[in-house]
Amino acid sequence: MLNQFAVAEVLPAILMVVSLRNEKDFKIILWTFFVSTLICCVYAIYTLIIDRNPYVGVINLLYSKRDFVLTLGEELDYSRGFAGTSSTFEFANGFGYFIPVTFSLMFFFYQIKKTMLKLILLLLLSICVIICTKRSAIVAYVVFWIIYWLYSSRKQKKKILLFFVSMIFVAILLIYSIPQLSSVQGLLESSIFFWNDDMKIKNDIHGSSFGMRVEQVLYPFVLVADNFLFGKGFGWHTYYLSEHELHPVLQGFESIITVAISDGGFCGLILWSYLFYISYKYSSLKDKKKKYYKIFTFVQLTIAIATGFSYFFFYGMYIVLLNRFYLLRDKGQ
Repeated sequence: MLNQFAVAEVLPAILMVVSLRNEKDFKIILWTFFVSTLICCVYAIYTLIIDRNPYVGVINLLYSKRDFVLTLGEELDYSRGFAGTSSTFEFANGFGYFIPVTFSLMFFFYQIKKTMLKLILLLLLSICVIICTKRSAIVAYVVFWIIYWLYSSRKQKKKILLFFVSMIFVAILLIYSIPQLSSVQGLLESSIFFWNDDMKIKNDIHGSSFGMRVEQVLYPFVLVADNFLFGKGFGWHTYYLSEHELHPVLQGFESIITVAISDGGFCGLILWSYLFYISYKYSSLKDKKKKYYKIFTFVQLTIAIATGFSYFFFYGMYIVLLNRFYLLRDKGQ
């Protein structure tokens, strides 16, 4: 388990550190990141237009033992009442993890130098927040704007507030007046009022309820009662899921808190918390204001608490990009 984690999750960040030797390397990797994000977002919208996800369908057929009919049925997700896509990810959870974290990083580079490509990517990522149909992605996206608003100047706060009040008014008008958007209405309501399980039931939204999430946070302490300090051992949750598919209480271990405690006990929770701290310090090394780094860290924490840390390599690569930006370019793009 440790070898797999090191190769799949940690190695990409190490390769980024080694690869980013000068400004030219940084530009190449940054443009690769822009193009990859563009492809991912455009393809996500395309899958909804054709009502299929052929890329993921082929990947599942090649690398899983499921039959052809079952695989085709899993190409798009209809659990929210309308089609949701995972884009180039095998599951929508991965896509939902990718979107808010990538939006935060893209917003950082957009503020440094505003270009049409970055603005388009931000708009596409905002659309993908909805079409991935994951409430955790919506919550993390909302958290981004709340934290950004809190760190803004008084003048900026008024502009942001006016813009979002106008957008919310238009969105409410469209959603509640067009019957075809009733499913989107249910998704947004259950995401904004995520603590209200009655809202989830009312809108027939599948997925973990708020009560289940609270139980999933508390239950790991019961699970590791026989070894509170060190838990079940590194990678135990992955082993358990490979043997049993889902846990009766923790389901797919869908939070960094459940993973940290189950695998590492109290020490594991402390180590994961320390990882976020040193990652933040590393990424914001050369920036005195640290505004966007704090926002990025808050968004990452939100999505990790909501969905786990199955895509750690994105976070690892992104903090290297943030660190190298000022280190290599001296606050210029």
